[in-house]
Formats: sequence, C-alpha cells, structure tokens
Amino acid sequence: MIKVNLSYTNGDNEIGYLKFYDEYSIQNNNTRPKLNTSIKHFFVKQTDSIEIISKYYKVKDLPEFIGTNDKRSVTLNKISDIYLISWMNITGSFNMPILDEESISKIINATDIVSEIKIFDVHDEIYVKTNPSISASHFKTFIKKAYNNSDLNNSIINGLKINKRKNIYPTKTDIINRVNDYLKSLEDTINSISTININKNINSYFLSYKTNLEKRKNYANSILDYLNSNKPHKIHSFIESNVSNKNIKKRMLDELSKDLSIIEKTLNLCSFQYEINENHLLMDLFYKTLKKEDIIVIVNSWD
Repeated sequence: MIKVNLSYTNGDNEIGYLKFYDEYSIQNNNTRPKLNTSIKHFFVKQTDSIEIISKYYKVKDLPEFIGTNDKRSVTLNKISDIYLISWMNITGSFNMPILDEESISKIINATDIVSEIKIFDVHDEIYVKTNPSISASHFKTFIKKAYNNSDLNNSIINGLKINKRKNIYPTKTDIINRVNDYLKSLEDTINSISTININKNINSYFLSYKTNLEKRKNYANSILDYLNSNKPHKIHSFIESNVSNKNIKKRMLDELSKDLSIIEKTLNLCSFQYEINENHLLMDLFYKTLKKEDIIVIVNSWD
C-alpha cells in the first residue's frame, strides 16, 4: 500500500492510500515509482478506477483496520494527478479488516484493550474486549473455551487406511478405539466448561454449548453400542428423537438399513456428524454473545 497526494480535476486535493500491485511496475518496464513523483500513468494502464482509503486505524497490537466509510472507488477521469508520498509497511494491507463505526468507537474508547486470536483455514479472528465489566481472565476463558468443532467423522478416519473402491476398511476394534478417544475428548471439554461462571449472557452460552456436547456424546455412544452389540436399536432411537430435519433423518435411517457391513454403515453414519453437531447454531449464538458483551471481532484475511 502507498500513501499518495491526489489532485482532482475540480481543483480539490486529498491525502489517501492506494493499493499498488507488482504488475503495475511490470507493465511499466519494471519501473518502481519514485517518491514525490507523478504516478498516475501506472494506474491508467491497468484500470479505469482506483480504490481510495482515506484513513486507517492502528490501536496497540491489533492489526490495522479501516472503517466502512473510509474506502471508496473513484474513476481516474476525475483525477488529474497522483503523487507518491511514501510506501506503507502494513502486513495484510490488501485485505485490511473493515469495521463499522460503532465497533471502531468502542475500540478507540476502551480503557483496557485485551485481545485473543483464533486461527481458521483462510483467516484469523481477533476478539477485542471493550467491556470493562468483564475481567481479562474471564474474557480469555470465554474465548479460549467458547467452542470445539471436533468432528466424530474426522476423529475416526484421521490416520486410518480407508479405500471404499478397493474395499479397504479399518477393523471394528480400530473404530471402537477412535470413538472412545472422541468420547473422552468430549467429556474433558464438558468438564472444563461445567464450572464456568462469568455472567448471565456468557453462562447461558456455555449451558447451550454443554447441551450441544452432550448431544454429540449421545450420538457417539449410540454408534459405540451399535459396534459392540451389532444391534441398531439405540442409534435408531437417537436418530428418531434428535434429528429434526426430515430429509436428513430419512437419509440416516436409510443408511442404517442398507445391506452393508457394520463398518461401512458406521463410517457412513459418522459422516452425518455435521447435522448432529449443529455447529452453525452454536457459532450464531457465540457471535450474538460477543455482541451482547461488546467484544469486537476483527476478521484478518490472509493475503
């Protein structure tokens, strides 16, 4: 990103920030723009308009971010010239997080900034405490223990040799051991959140989370019973009682009735773990709880 002085055809001037891609230099004989010189020609060859960032924010160790009203597009025919002031050394500047004005105000006016980060597949989420009524330790406990996306299907298949086309499957003992490991992980998580007592909103979230984990646990136990007894009664009962989506329920019951080995049916039933976990509902509740507690989420996309 670069800092520039923009001169408009109507006589106005503005200091702002632009994205400058390597290809702009490549298309100009590999020439790198020099400070305090006109650089409009670098853009004219590539685009009809430019995206101008009027300002950005830097607060303590949080990543730089901009407001929803701090970015706009302007056609080049409204700009008479662009002068390079400086090169900006901002990590992730091409995907700088965008926050609404209310969130920015809460961050700027917070008396004690505390943050926690969670890393996802293609982005990070930074959670920023702006509510003085929550202690730093309670905030960190909430974020660190807020959810567990552990998946029964992935917990079982990870590391096992499975090739349905070549009829290669793990043994029943292999799967039973994996299910038991998964159950222990769930039990450990349930125990770790059962004693949390922070405030009404966060306590309510963890109660819902515990109910969610208990449901996962009951599903895993019903599969374990099926593997140990070769009888589908318990898992059949679970599906009938706990799967609200009629189409999913029918698919799961059809899977259970197929003329396949118990190993194949077990693996297939584990693939429905997403419907059992209901992660989307848990995540919705998590973000609603963040909002209630004035915890700001900064989404930091990877370049």
